[in-house]
Amino acid sequence: MHAHQTPYRSAGVLFWVAAVMRAWARRVRAAGKRLDARLEERQVAATPLRDLARMSEHELFDIGLHRDGLYPVVWGSSNRNPDHRV
Repeated sequence: MHAHQTPYRSAGVLFWVAAVMRAWARRVRAAGKRLDARLEERQVAATPLRDLARMSEHELFDIGLHRDGLYPVVWGSSNRNPDHRV
């Protein structure tokens, strides 16, 4: 019998189950952290989106935006050139 084996089969199975549960707990914890970060990003982006949505088409055009380009601006992925003069 090897040193890491146990003569008790049920103890080995319980150890294996505990190891699997611990690994899944790590994964669930990591997924929870990612979800919290994503919800925080959405909450932070909600205020500027609400402010931009209240603006008229003319006001948006004055700052170089269109109604369909609000989400990329709020999420930081806009390809708008800030030096562009209208």
